Amino acid sequence: MGYNSGHAGHANAGQCGGIEMRIESSELPEEIIELGKKTWFYDIIVLKDGQPWFKIVKHDAYRPPVRPGLWDGQYELPDDFCDTPEDVIEDFYR
Repeated sequence: MGYNSGHAGHANAGQCGGIEMRIESSELPEEIIELGKKTWFYDIIVLKDGQPWFKIVKHDAYRPPVRPGLWDGQYELPDDFCDTPEDVIEDFYR
């Protein structure tokens, strides 16, 4: 498995001054890729013997491409979507 490592003091070093390892996603098992995708919604804490062992978090520099039409055909907007009953509108002002 190939990787690049940065060292303490280097621009790419980890927050704690440790060593950073970079691995291309094509070299990772599919399970790890799926965990990485989930970090866009929440942090993942991996447990060992029931105790927190490490955390997987998103990297702010990476933004997945936006895919227009992702929900196309999966949801139908009702015809009366914009017709809000008066009693519901009044409840907002109470």
